[in-house]
Amino acid sequence: MKNILRKELLKNRRNLKFEYVTKYSKELFENFIKTKEYKNSKIIMSYMSIKNEVDTKWFNEAIIKNGKKLVLPIIDNNDEIQPILVKKLSKMKVGKYNILEPIGDVIEKQKIDLIIVPGVGFDKSYNRIGFGKGYYDKFLKNYKGIKVGVAYDFQIVDKIDADEYDVKMDMILHF
Repeated sequence: MKNILRKELLKNRRNLKFEYVTKYSKELFENFIKTKEYKNSKIIMSYMSIKNEVDTKWFNEAIIKNGKKLVLPIIDNNDEIQPILVKKLSKMKVGKYNILEPIGDVIEKQKIDLIIVPGVGFDKSYNRIGFGKGYYDKFLKNYKGIKVGVAYDFQIVDKIDADEYDVKMDMILHF
């Protein structure tokens, strides 16, 4: 069931126009930076968007501009997420899956106040479908901070068949 839903949602996301992705993403994050969750966070983990995901470029730049610390993930040789404290967005390298990765030092997960989590889909109970590799579910297990999923409206479905390994979000950003 999850795989069928994942394929359908990815197909819909692939068909989005660049202008829509850019406009939607910027408006979404402009609204988010006004929230208490963002304002009260000093260290924020985001991600480098790919394949028509909600675009984080503007948001990542805003985190640094607002005097907060930006953390971005890398996938290490053990196929696990390592959170890297970003000094400059211009210091990036192409990593696994052709995703830009930061060059910097690993930061302890529990020091991160808020994590922006990409997803293929989410449901109304804050469950998430990723790409199916479990990277974020493993990483977010035992994480005590705020977990924020970001999505387009069509990525919000009534119900996802979650299992015991799936980690729920605390909030989902969408219009």
